[in-house]
Amino acid sequence: MLKKVFESHDKWVNTTLKFGCTRDEAEDIVGEMYCIIGKMLNKGLDISYGDQVNYYYIYLTLKTSFLQMCKKKKKENKVSLDLILDLESSNYIDFNSADQVLQKELQELHWYDQRKQVLHTTLFIIHIEKQKIN
Repeated sequence: MLKKVFESHDKWVNTTLKFGCTRDEAEDIVGEMYCIIGKMLNKGLDISYGDQVNYYYIYLTLKTSFLQMCKKKKKENKVSLDLILDLESSNYIDFNSADQVLQKELQELHWYDQRKQVLHTTLFIIHIEKQKIN
């Protein structure tokens, strides 16, 4: 039965492309679908519709895999392209010297402005940490 499913490979890829993913992602999803269907067939699942493959069952498997991929993408941490370009060009970013400059500027501020800046920075860090959790 898995052979019959594979015979319609292009059909499955085109169906997955209609979900809104790239060609590479569609190929990955279809490959994952083959693994899932193969496991289920080994457990005794019958996905035949007469002498053909049950399109609706394959469609649901593809859709579920696509939605799982979207959830996984949402959870992945995103990195700024500027940071990647700096790292790829092997330019060293000296965060310590930047921090020293910032601390010097902070010391020159009025005490109230210093506290306000520290509070603002703390709230920003808390916001970033909450985004990492979600």
